[in-house]
Amino acid sequence: VLLWFFIRSLWPQKKPIQKTPSFIGHIKASKLTISSEKMEFSIDGFKHEAEEINLEIQKQAVILKQVSIHSHSTDDPNSKKTLKIEGLPKGETRKELIKRSLPILPRANAEQFEDLFKVLRVNSKISTPFMVMMVLSTLIATFGLFANSSPVIIGAMILAPIISPIVSFSMGMVRYDVTMLKKGFVTITAGTLVSLAFAATVSIIIPLKIMTFEIEARLSPTLLDMGIAVSSGIAAAYAHSKESIAKSLAGVAIAVALVPPLSVAGIGIGWWDWQVFSGAILLYATNLAGIILFAGLTFLLLGFAPFKRAKM
Repeated sequence: VLLWFFIRSLWPQKKPIQKTPSFIGHIKASKLTISSEKMEFSIDGFKHEAEEINLEIQKQAVILKQVSIHSHSTDDPNSKKTLKIEGLPKGETRKELIKRSLPILPRANAEQFEDLFKVLRVNSKISTPFMVMMVLSTLIATFGLFANSSPVIIGAMILAPIISPIVSFSMGMVRYDVTMLKKGFVTITAGTLVSLAFAATVSIIIPLKIMTFEIEARLSPTLLDMGIAVSSGIAAAYAHSKESIAKSLAGVAIAVALVPPLSVAGIGIGWWDWQVFSGAILLYATNLAGIILFAGLTFLLLGFAPFKRAKM
């Protein structure tokens, strides 16, 4: 009977099923007391006995996750039990959660992103090490493009530091931090112009005008390139939000979408070839915008900015 009732409930009905099996009843109450002689029941897999059970509905109750009770001996009533509370919220996080009903999306507090903000503010500033590494990565990438060597281009991706101001700009975007936005924009722009200048200089010095496969591959942006940019932006933001993840991994992902097309655009300037420059710079700009946008959305979903502020 119960199985037939279940099958009927799955089938679309014009009217809700009014009749339930005779052995099923409904009790609607805020409190309920059940009394009997020696009742056996289970809570979280542990068996208990009692003559009276009190049930009460608690409004806005908090569900505790990652909590488990382990009993060393189920037969011994005096056995010690271990309660794991490592996963429970503490400090400011606990205070924020008990103020109101639990949010659908996570909300980060000052304790969680204080260190991250310090790093992002430093990374948003233009510095000598950033410019030096940007020049070196551009030179290596440019020589690799002329040599049609993928390993050399990958080496340039590892050295490229452009991930730092991009992630800072994304966080400034979702938190409406004007200072971080301005500094990130200046750093990204300076790195872009320096890379274009040095790539153009190398293309002028080298007496070769050969359209290698590596250069040609960066002249026609496709939706696949946008997919790389989207994935790179998510990876960059998530890696910076988690201390346990190596940020260099996200740096390589960012460099895949930015350093080679930027070098190709510089080569187009050196060759004075508008088709090469326009195709490569379009790919660079599209990927840059995609990375910034989806890195910002990732920070938003991870709770590093309220939606009201992000709307600004």
